[in-house]
Amino acid sequence: MTKYKLTPLERIEALRRNILIHSCLYYVLDSPIWDDATYDAKARELAELQRKYPEEAKRGVYAEEFADFSESVTGFNLPIRGEWVVNKALYLRRLHDEKIKGGRADET
Repeated sequence: MTKYKLTPLERIEALRRNILIHSCLYYVLDSPIWDDATYDAKARELAELQRKYPEEAKRGVYAEEFADFSESVTGFNLPIRGEWVVNKALYLRRLHDEKIKGGRADET
């Protein structure tokens, strides 16, 4: 079986979207899924990728919003109240809750 490997830009974009969604869950909906250690690990990975691949980071989705992002930055000042982000956060929360109720309590 072949495992799909993301390019640096694809991984940067995926991390940005995930950080936005989970920051929305935490700050806007007061319903987090990630614990602080998970957020910190994702933030460190994103910050490292953006330093290692600065040109890709400038081209990616939400490039401007994450231009000054570092592992010590919280998601509070990110665009976490936009319609797309809130809808994805609500959808993920619903999926997570259904998974928990179904007896599979592993993290999303």
